[in-house]
Amino acid sequence: MESGALVAPSARVAADWFLNLLIGDLQIRRVIHSLPVPSDKDVRSRVVAAISAFKALRHMTATIDLCPFHA
Repeated sequence: MESGALVAPSARVAADWFLNLLIGDLQIRRVIHSLPVPSDKDVRSRVVAAISAFKALRHMTATIDLCPFHA
C-alpha cells in the first residue's frame, strides 16, 4: 500500500472486504436478471470506487472494531 497500514484481522478478511466492495450483491442481482450486463465503463467505475473505498479503510484506527464477526 502507498502509506499507512490497513487495519484488518487478517489478509483473508481484508480480501473479503475488498471483494465485497467490488462485487457486493451485483452477482446475485445479475443471476436473477434484475440488472443488465454492465458495460466496460460501468465495470471500470466499479473497480475505481472499490479501490478508493478499500484505500479509505487505511484511515480507520486500530481502536475501531472493524469486523466484530471475525474473531
